[in-house]
Amino acid sequence: MRLHESFGLTPGIKVHTLEDGRRVVASPRFGLEFGGLSAGARAALQQLETGGTEHELLDTAEPHDGPTASLLLDHLLQSLARNDFLYRTLLLEDAPLATLLPSTAPGHSEPRRPEAKYVLSRLACVRREDHHLVVEVPASHARVLLRDTRAAALLPELSCPRSLAELTERAATLPIKAVDLLLGMLLDAKAVHVPEEEDAALALWEPEDLLFHGHSRLGRLPSPYGATYRFEHRMEPLPALKPRMTEAVVPLPRPDLKRLSQEDAPFTQVLERRRSLRTYGEPPISLEQLGELLYRAARTRRVLSTEHGELGERPYPGGGALYELELYLVVDRCEGLESGLYQYRSGQHELCRLTPRTQQVEQLLEGAWHTLAREGRPQVLLVITARFPRVFWKYQAMGYALILKNVGVLFQTLYLAATAMDLAPCALGGGDSELFARASGIPPLAEGAVGEFALGTRAKEDGT
Repeated sequence: MRLHESFGLTPGIKVHTLEDGRRVVASPRFGLEFGGLSAGARAALQQLETGGTEHELLDTAEPHDGPTASLLLDHLLQSLARNDFLYRTLLLEDAPLATLLPSTAPGHSEPRRPEAKYVLSRLACVRREDHHLVVEVPASHARVLLRDTRAAALLPELSCPRSLAELTERAATLPIKAVDLLLGMLLDAKAVHVPEEEDAALALWEPEDLLFHGHSRLGRLPSPYGATYRFEHRMEPLPALKPRMTEAVVPLPRPDLKRLSQEDAPFTQVLERRRSLRTYGEPPISLEQLGELLYRAARTRRVLSTEHGELGERPYPGGGALYELELYLVVDRCEGLESGLYQYRSGQHELCRLTPRTQQVEQLLEGAWHTLAREGRPQVLLVITARFPRVFWKYQAMGYALILKNVGVLFQTLYLAATAMDLAPCALGGGDSELFARASGIPPLAEGAVGEFALGTRAKEDGT
């Protein structure tokens, strides 16, 4: 069976011709300049934009470069490959088996050792993309597209260490050379490794964390990134303010900001006093204090209309001025407010009562108490949710990372406002998104809990 390779420019790579005839092969991050290319190499470079086998590329170059065409073509291909500008596809007869697809970050190939045993990396992720399976490790400079079931059948065999000979024996439909080259592609993509030689720097990483980190940062992956507005012509963006969920409205008191600006402790003093406090005092927090905190830290000051939908303005900064975060109050004890679950409407500065103290409300409070190491039961638990479509409509690849950054910014704003008010604030390290979804009735993939913040009055031992 005939085994051969085809080549092409990595998606996202463009060829530009300068006025003096030089070619620049450019990725979104850097370019590679080719001066003095032969006519055959220029023709081959043009063909690489659509792809071709080595034989086809040589047929393109030879009429121009004659006997030197093979040498000049090899030099061109090696230069492109060194900078990860070149993908290669392994074909058996004319059927593509797999493609090694580099990212835009230069990497290096790993040598294969016939006697070594290789195993699938615990950090390897396999997913569907169009009609192919994609194998990737975000720490790698490349990923592998498995384009044939015979190639995909190697993956389960690599769940335990196998040598090339063992893999070939188990992949009876593929010749040993094909298995060797497929193994080389997986090795180049860091999807397989020798068990005792796993990179020590990766030992502490969980697959989910590494995948999230790799996909939400520039540099390794060539995927579209940032404000791509990919859903602009497919659906309308969500409005800046979420509608009222019930008619059980509780108006909140509004503080006198002018008076507070004169009477508040100096900023540096507030910043230096900020602590995570997990015990609470008596009496409990009041509705007036709750209203003041929410007004100072989380209200919507105004809504702006733009060609890409509505934007907002709040006391804390938000990526793209989208302000996708919403607050829900799980109330245990609050003077002037019944226990239960409430929606905070930041534009109207009001609460909407969603439920009384249900079993799920009790479980949310109990979970927060455990997260606080059982030091104190929050008088009010703020659940921070994100209306995901607000962000994903505009941003690609880094949308969820942006949401978490916004949560951190809101945490600090709540901390500082609560400290200035002599309250006891504490951000929680985690929470139960599914439990909140059951308690609120909100679909968790449309709007899900992404942060929790405990609140109450200060205990006497904390200085009140």
